[in-house]
Amino acid sequence: MKLIHVAAVSLSLMIVPFCSWADEVEDSIKEGQDFYKEGNLNAALGSFNYTAQLIRQKVSEKMAEFLPEAPDGWEKSEVQSETGASMFGGGLSSSCSYTNGDASITVTVASNSPVLQSIMMVINNPMFMGNKKAERIGGQQALIEYSASDKEGSINVVVAGTALVTLEGQDCKLEDMKALASAMKFQDMVKFLTQ
Repeated sequence: MKLIHVAAVSLSLMIVPFCSWADEVEDSIKEGQDFYKEGNLNAALGSFNYTAQLIRQKVSEKMAEFLPEAPDGWEKSEVQSETGASMFGGGLSSSCSYTNGDASITVTVASNSPVLQSIMMVINNPMFMGNKKAERIGGQQALIEYSASDKEGSINVVVAGTALVTLEGQDCKLEDMKALASAMKFQDMVKFLTQ
């Protein structure tokens, strides 16, 4: 009986850190509500800002799951996630690089990016196309700009009208960039963005 009690206590000590981590968002919301009820508005604001940051982190982590595995012969770097200001003008983003010898392709998944509206404007208005080409990749609208002589370019894919997948390639073939774009988990991404 004593052995069972010791085992139960040990198990509960192992579970507590996991539970406290899993409920961090809920704890932060409750803390903010408590501060608000007490009339401590600055502390409530701090708690709710922290809650929003935690949720942004979770969204970025989820977005990273949509990045494809490395194709045969390619290596995938560790995923980097950002919340807030970035080269994509803010929002949430996750990115990683794929390399094969000198060839490299960086894939970035961004949501709530101001750049998205500019890309959609170009896709929907041929006047702004220039040397770019509109195409569908994985059922999603894409804008492709590629220089065969320089072996570099970009593919921007608009997903569910709210997220942008950007592939930037150097020393690589357009076919490799398109293959990597096609390997994105677009259907899962659409479900996540529209739920």
